[in-house]
Amino acid sequence: MMRLKFGSLLAVLLVVGLGACNNPSPSQSEATASPEATATTEASPVASASPTTTANDTQKVLTEMQAVLAQTKAAVQANDFKKAQAVYADFDEKYWEKIEDGVKEKSKASYKQVEEGMVAISNQLKAPKPDATKTIAAIDALTKTLNAYAKGS
Repeated sequence: MMRLKFGSLLAVLLVVGLGACNNPSPSQSEATASPEATATTEASPVASASPTTTANDTQKVLTEMQAVLAQTKAAVQANDFKKAQAVYADFDEKYWEKIEDGVKEKSKASYKQVEEGMVAISNQLKAPKPDATKTIAAIDALTKTLNAYAKGS
């Protein structure tokens, strides 16, 4: 009889203990986060594309991408390749990744042209001695692709 009571008690404690493990409490850093940090985190835009990206969102990102390309081109024209690299550095992660799935779904040709254009610009900017003429041509080609896609989307 004693073994049965002990076994039952052990089973109850095990179930309660496992149940508590499935309900994690906030970590120490989450519990002590300042309101400013929480507000900043909540207010910042989502970096990745959501499945519900609207046409307006896409147009906004395309406009932002075109602005970055214009800034990059201006830096290249001024022979300031370090600035051009800095401006263009997060083009893929900050802008393209937000809309690339939608672009690929709507136009595989445009998607491929954008990908190739980004590679061409990156390669030129990373070259030991970047060629301003080739870099500007690559920027212009990508800008043209984005403009064409924007008109069709």
